[in-house]
Amino acid sequence: MKMRDIRVAISVLALAVSLGGCVAGGTDAGPVTSVLPKAPEMAADAERRGDWEAAARHWGQVVEADAANRDARLALARSLRLSGRCGPAAGAIAPLVTAGTDAEALVESAKCHLVSGRPEGAVAQLRAALDLAPESWEAETTLGVTLDRIGRHAEALAHHDRALELVPDKAIVLSNRSLSLALAGRLPEALVLMRQAAAMPTAPSRVRLNLAVLEALSGQGDRALTIASQEVMDDKADKLRLLRRVADAASPTEVKKP
Repeated sequence: MKMRDIRVAISVLALAVSLGGCVAGGTDAGPVTSVLPKAPEMAADAERRGDWEAAARHWGQVVEADAANRDARLALARSLRLSGRCGPAAGAIAPLVTAGTDAEALVESAKCHLVSGRPEGAVAQLRAALDLAPESWEAETTLGVTLDRIGRHAEALAHHDRALELVPDKAIVLSNRSLSLALAGRLPEALVLMRQAAAMPTAPSRVRLNLAVLEALSGQGDRALTIASQEVMDDKADKLRLLRRVADAASPTEVKKP
């Protein structure tokens, strides 16, 4: 597979998996009009299950009851983004972003910019977040992902390396650096690092999906599909089909005997 094809495949598949959620054009589920008891506990439980739509609904109830609840507003924006609704997520986080003094809010807003196809806006917000919180590993690795998205791989790797200095055993940071190496044309190194990240007990599913992508791109199509099928549920069939296409493209063409 040509390097250009590798970069396109990683950009389409693995980068989206790394950040999770949000596609352009997501729809708003509408305002929450009633407050249920124990909404924060219900939201946290939904997050543990990965049910981001339910989490967003419950966090929305908390924010409607207490608009000044900063932590709930952040959680609402994150849940909306991960459920695929970046427009509402951006609206939820806007009051915190406008003040310009909340690094976590700037990082969350930047993620919405990035996965909605506006990486330049994400870069500006992430640099502002690092000015406020120079020790933020999340801002560093997200800035690395963003710079990778616009082709500035050498600069991106510097930010991934800084994130690893801050959290050397964070699987998602290892995964993001691995993707950056692959995008820079260093696929063998990337695969070694991604296997290390995926083997960590705390590695989330999206890291193992990233491993499936790199295995496919290295020509290990069957291994990639085995990994992906273990991670992708029925409602994620589109992602599995994308991985299958990458695996097919990466597999060597059989040469027929005359």
